[in-house]
Amino acid sequence: RLGTKVFHTVIVHREDGVPIQLEDRFVNPRWVPDYLKTDFSQRTPNEVLVATCPISDVEHIVEAVLVDADTARWLDIDTALPCLRMTRRTWSEDHLISYARLIHPGDRYKLRSSMRGAPSVRAPGTGSSP
Repeated sequence: RLGTKVFHTVIVHREDGVPIQLEDRFVNPRWVPDYLKTDFSQRTPNEVLVATCPISDVEHIVEAVLVDADTARWLDIDTALPCLRMTRRTWSEDHLISYARLIHPGDRYKLRSSMRGAPSVRAPGTGSSP
């Protein structure tokens, strides 16, 4: 709701010293009250959320974007480099827990997804079981 207090973190994630993601996250303190007490050099915000409350729903929106000068500076890139922005909303039951904008330099990030289907279940007497 408008006027509700939220926790806010801006974190640059690095791999081998190279910035690979700028995470701009808002967290509902009602559901994750110790969020800002976290040592984010030891745990990721996502680890904190998952450990604090059961995650029931996640929404991702991925877009190609150009970034502003501040974001480019944090990611150590030129503003002309295309980036991927993933907007993520996370719920626990009916409660919105977190809203995050995750920005990745286009030359340092790949999206990969895989899904494995549930094993087939055959009716008795129709062949071998899985």
